Amino acid sequence: KEETGHEKVNLVPISLGGTIMTSYLQLVQEEYNGDFSDINKIINIVACLNGTDLFSDFFDRKWNLADEFLYEEYINLIVEANGMQPYVGALIKFALKHVIPKEALYAILSGAIEGLLDTMLVNCPQFWAMVTKERYEGLADRYLVGEEYAELRTKTDWFQNARMNLVSNLNYVNDNYGVVTYSVAAYGLQFTDGEYNFFGIVDSSAKTNSDGIINISSASLGATYTVPGAKLENAVMPSPDGELDISTCAFPETTWFFKNQHHEVGRNDVILKLL
Repeated sequence: KEETGHEKVNLVPISLGGTIMTSYLQLVQEEYNGDFSDINKIINIVACLNGTDLFSDFFDRKWNLADEFLYEEYINLIVEANGMQPYVGALIKFALKHVIPKEALYAILSGAIEGLLDTMLVNCPQFWAMVTKERYEGLADRYLVGEEYAELRTKTDWFQNARMNLVSNLNYVNDNYGVVTYSVAAYGLQFTDGEYNFFGIVDSSAKTNSDGIINISSASLGATYTVPGAKLENAVMPSPDGELDISTCAFPETTWFFKNQHHEVGRNDVILKLL
């Protein structure tokens, strides 16, 4: 408002901006008497509104180590993404199958992430904001225990409460100040698809429908989904391809779904013009 001279502004949360918007709405309710008179509209852009199973699996150390995926699909993805020669992939497959036991591979994966967990992920509130609200309590009780984590746990618990109140806060802003919430969410991909296919090693990769990073249920505030390529049964408001039931979204009339759009939207002028 100070920079533009306007009486109202638009909130445009992009990706992790969704967590900031979630916190902002709760903060205004608690400390500024719920005064949202300076907001014009809210436009979510592939926003992280309920974390992602991707980071939840990282915290939970849940990997997809099924032979068919690990040896046939995942290695090929990594080889292609890094421009390696096919024989390199064959050598890696041979080593994983015949030299490194699966138990050892699991230990390597867990050990590699353990350093990140202990030094950065666990100690950063923003990473906790990327854990889904359904999985937060169990993971927080696992990691954020003891006096050394008391202050951090207070912060992450506060954010969990803000996230639990998100839809009611958005409804309050609409009902009392006429602020409409719009969302553009992308779907049709698994965590193995797109620019960051190394994320496919997480257990939930083959079970979710996403933009390669954020679950469609998170970015759309509640869409029901099946995996890409399948169809939901008995959907009330199905997407044309049948992968989604839009009726379960918090704001189905003002939510758009962009199929096969990767989370990195910056190079797509179509989606940017729509936004």
